[in-house]
Amino acid sequence: MNSFIPNNHSSKFFFIMGLVLLFVTWHIASIFFIELVLPSPKQTFTAIYKMFLNGELIYHLRISLIRVMFGFFLGTFIAIIIGILAGRFSFLYEMLRPLQAFLIGSPPIAIVVIAMIWFGTSHFVSIFVVSVLIFPTVYIHTADGYRQLNRQLFEMAQVYRRSLISVLINIVFPGLFLPIFTSVSLAMGSAFRIGIMAELLSASEGIGSSLGLARSNLDTAKVFAWLFISTLLVIVFDYFFIRPIRRNLIKKLHLE
Repeated sequence: MNSFIPNNHSSKFFFIMGLVLLFVTWHIASIFFIELVLPSPKQTFTAIYKMFLNGELIYHLRISLIRVMFGFFLGTFIAIIIGILAGRFSFLYEMLRPLQAFLIGSPPIAIVVIAMIWFGTSHFVSIFVVSVLIFPTVYIHTADGYRQLNRQLFEMAQVYRRSLISVLINIVFPGLFLPIFTSVSLAMGSAFRIGIMAELLSASEGIGSSLGLARSNLDTAKVFAWLFISTLLVIVFDYFFIRPIRRNLIKKLHLE
C-alpha cells in the first residue's frame, strides 16, 4: 500500500511529467490548426520575447500586478477582520449571510459594470472588483474557522483574565491559520483572473487591456502569451510566497 502513497520526489516527478505532456499535446494540436486558431508553443514564446524586447511585457505586467495585489491584500484584510467578528458574534454572522450569498451569486461581469459606473476607467475599477469578489472566500473560511475553535480555550482565558491581544495571539490566530491560508491560496488565482477581466473591460493599460487589443488585431499568439504569463504568475506566487510562509508559520506555531 505504501507504494501508492506519493512522496515529495515522486510528486515533483509526476508534476513535471504532466507539464511535459501538456506542452507536447499543445504542440501536436497546433500542427493541425493555423496560428489564428491555435498558435504553437514556439509562436507563443516568440510573442512573449517580442513583448519583452519592446517593453510591453514589463509595462503592462507591472500595472496589473500593482492593481491585483493591492485589491487582493485589501480584500483579504477586510475579510479576515469581518470574519473574526462574525465568528465571534453569531448575530453578525447571520446578518452577513445575505451579503455573502449576494457576492457569491453575483456574476463578476456585473460587479465590473457597477465599478465602471462608480469609478469610470480608473485604477480603482480593478482594485474594487478584486477586493469585492475575493472577499467571500476568505470571509467564509475565517468566520467558519473561528466558530469551530475550542470554546474551552476561551473560557480558560477568561478565567485567567488573559488580555485580548493574548487571546488573539495564542488562540485565535493559531486556530485560524490553516483556514485563512487555504482561502488565500484559493483567492490568489481568482484575483488574477478577476483583475485581468476587469482590465479587459475598463482599462487602457494592464494585461487585460493588452489582451483586448490583441483580440481586436486577431493576434492569437499574444493572447496565448498573456494566458501563459498569467498562469505562471499564480504558480510562482503560490510556490514561492504563499507556501514558504505557510511552512514557516506551521513550524513556528507547532501545528505539525
